[in-house]
Amino acid sequence: MADRHVDLVLAYFEAIHWRKVDSGELKANCKADAVFAQRGYWAKKNPRRETSRDRFAVSGITKAITALENDLGALGFGPAYCAAIRQKVTDGQTDIRSLYQYKAALDRTLKSKRHFSAGKPADTISIDPRKGRSNAITKSLRFFGSFFDL
Repeated sequence: MADRHVDLVLAYFEAIHWRKVDSGELKANCKADAVFAQRGYWAKKNPRRETSRDRFAVSGITKAITALENDLGALGFGPAYCAAIRQKVTDGQTDIRSLYQYKAALDRTLKSKRHFSAGKPADTISIDPRKGRSNAITKSLRFFGSFFDL
């Protein structure tokens, strides 16, 4: 039985309990530590599709994503670059699966950028934010453009 199943069973029992209270068959709980002490408590505590395992995993994956984003930032790829990757990979979704997909995309991108930048000066690998081209291409265009009035 998975966490999601336990959430569904407890929500079902909670609905039954409060229906019985509303119909007068049961008295409302007086104890502060009762399982269904207040209406909708379980539904608020464990929203749909989010389990305690998901909440635990989110904290770990968020730390890993932050570290990868910082590593990309150190290579000259800022928050806008990471935001573009996130949007492309997750389509704006924020569930745990999307976070894992985003982390995997950051891993691949960082590995690629580190391989590409190995042994090259930093100014030849950073991106020109105005045109989306690398500085090496921009410098080449400026050099040849001076001959051809580009």
